[in-house]
Amino acid sequence: MAAKKGFSERAWDEIINADAAGSWIDATIASAKKTPDEPFADVGPVLESILKKGVTRDELFRVARMIRYETVFETVQLAAEEELDGDQLEGVHEELLTSDPSGKDGRPGSWPLEAATKKGGKSAAGAGKAKKPADADAPLLTLPKGGDFAFAPDAARLWLAHTSINKSAVRGIDLAGGGKQFVEFNSLPNLRGLVISPDATRLAVSSHAGTVAVHDAATGAEIWKTAKTGHETYNLAYAPDGSMVLSSGGESFVRRRDAQTGKDLPPMDFGEGWLAGELAFSPDGKTLAVAAVKVPGEAYVSHWDWRAGTELRRHHHPDRAMSDIAFLPDGKRLLVTAFKGFEVWDAKSHTRVSIVEVAKLRGVSLRPRGDLLAAHTFGEAQVREFPSGALLKTLDTEKIYPDHWSFSPDGRYLLLVASPKSFLWDVAALLGR
Repeated sequence: MAAKKGFSERAWDEIINADAAGSWIDATIASAKKTPDEPFADVGPVLESILKKGVTRDELFRVARMIRYETVFETVQLAAEEELDGDQLEGVHEELLTSDPSGKDGRPGSWPLEAATKKGGKSAAGAGKAKKPADADAPLLTLPKGGDFAFAPDAARLWLAHTSINKSAVRGIDLAGGGKQFVEFNSLPNLRGLVISPDATRLAVSSHAGTVAVHDAATGAEIWKTAKTGHETYNLAYAPDGSMVLSSGGESFVRRRDAQTGKDLPPMDFGEGWLAGELAFSPDGKTLAVAAVKVPGEAYVSHWDWRAGTELRRHHHPDRAMSDIAFLPDGKRLLVTAFKGFEVWDAKSHTRVSIVEVAKLRGVSLRPRGDLLAAHTFGEAQVREFPSGALLKTLDTEKIYPDHWSFSPDGRYLLLVASPKSFLWDVAALLGR
């Protein structure tokens, strides 16, 4: 749906590019001197100090302009995620200051880095904050906001990515070290996928424009990057042996690239009139299952020898709303997710084994040992027994917009990737086991 006519132009004129002359700087300084206890009055002395160091008003405006743009972009995104109507947006004006986590409504002393420095002498910006759980529902760690994630295979480290139209911030968190951040770097704008290599040394990312890039996982240094394809890459995967990076989305084939160089290899092509979707490797690493759609909308599950790039078999699937697929640990069955619930299918014959209905299901993650399922809906994060689907735990996510609710590779943790923050739970503590 197109934006309301004139909205973007007004945002640029009245917010992003507003007051290029810098009168806001002088007004802020004067206001801080007049009412030093009012919200954000602590900014006045900061601006005076910056000007004394020789920074010009024009230079300050350039910084403020970028911050304003990012703020407008992320505010619009947040309002869309929360599905706010006109009356609710009106209420936001009244609630915004009173929602300050410090309880000081933006007044001096509310600056989060200031509070962290007073407590521990170090800034904790971007790092995970450990909590001593007061109850079973309290997270083990509070982490930075994210839109996508990648666990190291041993779950000792975690990478969180949050994207905007200009860039993506990727943060590495040392889970074994109590949630300390060990790296932060910028990656592709409009990031759509983030996966880790089997040896946890490289991160692959993909974008809305069809670009795929690989970074050093420890330092963030870019190793290679492809040109734009113009087709959104929703699905991204590292081959089990680390030899290839595979991607799909918006095209009739799965792209295969050499993981060391980024060189294109012959794609896995479905043919004209098809769209290749979700990717899932079998536990033995020999085959790749692909959720595919034949335009205008018939769904199929296809199995491939991904090394050779040859298709082994293709099965019609009755529900074209199929979103995710994953192999069960035995490699003989597939877990298929749709908006109405999740199903188990025989991987060879593609006959349905079981079905569990879950209203408004957005995504699932199966614990590696196959006994628990994490399911997130619009408003809830659930833990269910598998394969029965019996509900064990529910967490309210009404006030945040989670993108992922997933088990770590060792099955010890549950990660909720969301905005404005992400959270990590110990599964045993959460379930009281």
